[in-house]
Order: sequence, then C-alpha cells, then structure tokens
Amino acid sequence: PGGGGGDVPPDGDEKKQDDDDDRDAAAPRKTTLVEMYDSKRRRREEESRAALKFNQKPAAGLKYAASCGHVDADDPADVARYLHQNRDNFDKAQIGEYLGREKEWMGGFALRVLRSYGDLLDFRSMKFDEAIRYYLSGFRLPGEAQKIDRIMEVFAARYTDQNPDVFPTADSAFILAFSIIMLNTDLHNPAIKEDRKMTIASFQRMNSGVCDGGDFPDEMLEEIFHRIRDDQISLKEDDDARDAAGIKSGGDGGSGPSALSSASDFFFGSHYVEQERAREINFQKEGDQIVRDTESMLRRRRRAAGEGDQ
Repeated sequence: PGGGGGDVPPDGDEKKQDDDDDRDAAAPRKTTLVEMYDSKRRRREEESRAALKFNQKPAAGLKYAASCGHVDADDPADVARYLHQNRDNFDKAQIGEYLGREKEWMGGFALRVLRSYGDLLDFRSMKFDEAIRYYLSGFRLPGEAQKIDRIMEVFAARYTDQNPDVFPTADSAFILAFSIIMLNTDLHNPAIKEDRKMTIASFQRMNSGVCDGGDFPDEMLEEIFHRIRDDQISLKEDDDARDAAGIKSGGDGGSGPSALSSASDFFFGSHYVEQERAREINFQKEGDQIVRDTESMLRRRRRAAGEGDQ
C-alpha cells in the first residue's frame, strides 16, 4: 500500500506502557520506610533540642521550636497548646515562670498565653481543689506572690465560667484558691510543728466573709481541708522522688534520707543532686514567703471589699 511517511500508530503494548508512565509521573511519590524513619528521628532530635533550650531559657526554646515548625511563637494560643502538650518534657518550673511573667512583658504576650492555657483545660463538674490539683499538674507554681496571683486569677475565672453555680463571683473563687495554696503549704511544710499547723477552724476563720461578703459553706471547707491534709498538691515528679527515697509526703519520713538518695546520685549525677538539695533548702523559705504574701493579699482584699460596701 501507499508508502506515505506518516507516523505509525503505537501497538497495544507500547500504548499501555505510555499510559503507565503518565500515571507514575502524575501520582505523588510514596514515602519510603527509610524516609519515614529519618523524618521521625529528625523530629525527635528537634523536640529534644527544643526542650533543652526551653529548660535553659524558655524564649530561646520557643524560638527554636518555631524555626522547626513545631509552634507559631507569635500566636499565644499555639504557644499555650505547645506548653501544655510538652508539659512532661519541659522543666515545669520554667513553664510556671513563663506563664507567670509580668503583665508588661512583650506587650502582655505571656499573659495572653496564660489565659489561652487556662482555656485549654476543662474543669466542668470537678471539685474545686481537684481542679486546682489538675491545673497545677502541668507546671510548678512560682514562689512569687504576684506570679501566683496572675496564675490563680486565670484559674478562678475559668473554673467559675465552667461551674457557674459554685461561686457567686470569680473573686470568691480566687480568694479560696489562694487560701488552698496557703493551706497546702502550711500542712505539708516539715518546718512547721504539728501544734502550729492550720486546723479546720483556723482555715474557716481565714475564709470568713470573703465569699462575696458572706461565708463559704462549712461542709465545703471541711472537705477541702481533709483532702489537702490527706493528699498534698504536688507534682508527679516530686512524688516520684519522695517515693524513690522512701519519704512520705509532708516530710514525715523520719530520719531517713533526703529526697536525694544514693540511687539518685548514681543515676542523675552530682550537679542534679546539688540542684535538688538547694530546692529542698529553699522550700521552707518559699513556703514561709507564700504564707506571708497570702495573708497580706487577703487583708488587702478584705479592706477593699469593706470599702466597697460603704
């Protein structure tokens, strides 16, 4: 037949191969197991480095994490999410210090993070002191009264918003929360002798007239007192350290070893041990300061409430 020079149409096999090649080019490339492993390993390394930097200087840790794409360091809500998500990886004392930063710091950024952190937590139907326990499980409460003030104000507002029938105002919840922190410090400070520790009656007197001008129910205060007495509000890390050293909560471990036993020396090294020993020494000083600051704060609030009623 005619010897024209037109293209010869591909046979069936050639056409099928061309279609397969087109589909392969269009389909996204599948990630190999090696690439998945490398990605996870790189992520773990980044998270470990971020934790190390955060524990030394929170702002530096957040900046590094942002550079890795783990958090938007300019978004208070995302920073709050990141802190809550990593509460078991970061130094909880550093988380507490960051959340309690001055209102003016970075134009109020830390305060916005703190409020966003509170918004992450669900306190609905929880007993008041149990909600405090849950709230404080994510960070170590700073020793300065002003920082405690800011942190507990956010808690009181969140709790009252989610449990509107418990307290008449958020201020009432705040004052009782501060009193519970004081009670916890008083009952479980080994430096305070048993005959000087707070009683149910003194706890009730301390909270007299501060519930929007009235009193909290006696039964409520008694139940809170007993729960705090029987179960100290403390971090899991501190409980584990006491258990490892054979020390009871509240310093009733007799003449046994301090929170740092020889096993702690072996596993964690002398620098860690010295830090923990210094923390033990400072516990009494911080506790005493919290008690003084709390009493001063309560007196100021009572005076302000009295002036408002006149």
